[in-house]
Amino acid sequence: MTIRPPEYKPPPRTTYTDLGWIFAALTGPATLLAVWIYCAVTYGFLLGFGLGWIPAVILALLVAVATIYLWPLAAVALLYVIYRIFGPESLTYIAVFIGVIAIATVWWWHVVRHDNAP
Repeated sequence: MTIRPPEYKPPPRTTYTDLGWIFAALTGPATLLAVWIYCAVTYGFLLGFGLGWIPAVILALLVAVATIYLWPLAAVALLYVIYRIFGPESLTYIAVFIGVIAIATVWWWHVVRHDNAP
């Protein structure tokens, strides 16, 4: 009788974290650039631009990892910014956008997903 550890199986992919990765791909680089520019403006060229990338990378990684799981907060904030910039009539455009995303998701779920199944 041998003792063998169980075979590793990766966790199942979920749409929730897949959307989180998409938001993280947007918020991570945006945070990196914003913090690096802030450091360059605040501390000058030598310290801010030369060494400001270090805290910028650390903060960008923290924001990106948090965004993977907290992306609904980023989505709500983005919708609020769109509403404040474009006014109440933007709600129509936001609703149409969400409807198109819902239709695309249903289409993907029923057509593409089942065509790729083994």
